[in-house]
Amino acid sequence: MASQGGRNVWATVWKNFVNSLRPRKMKGNLMGLDHNGTKYFEIPANPQEGKRHPSRWFVPVGGEGSFDAELPAEWEAWLRGRRSHPPTAQEVEENMRMMGRKRENAAAIETAFAQMSDKNQTLAEKKGIESFPKYDSFELHPGEKQKKV
Repeated sequence: MASQGGRNVWATVWKNFVNSLRPRKMKGNLMGLDHNGTKYFEIPANPQEGKRHPSRWFVPVGGEGSFDAELPAEWEAWLRGRRSHPPTAQEVEENMRMMGRKRENAAAIETAFAQMSDKNQTLAEKKGIESFPKYDSFELHPGEKQKKV
């Protein structure tokens, strides 16, 4: 007969099954907020329980329905584990300013390039076939010799 102080495998299986059906209640440490108001959480790693990596997730401002919101690159790197510490507000703000400057510079370059390409296109359209060079040593039409004037 089995002893009463045994492992009771069926009770453990039943408890795990019931827990899998319950909604998951995540309890974690609030690590920070981004400029959109998205909250970022972490459950630290605990090697004694066999958990080698921290669990990280975010809760968007609009709830679970707006999960496709754009995340700052710094927070995404932290969520994916590419960085160990969450980004600071100053770091995120500086990178946002840099992104704005890059957008402005790209718009200026695009307008300058558009103006240059418009000029080049009008010159090519005006000249047409006359824009190709003509040399005395080459024939204009194969088999015909040029007449010297």
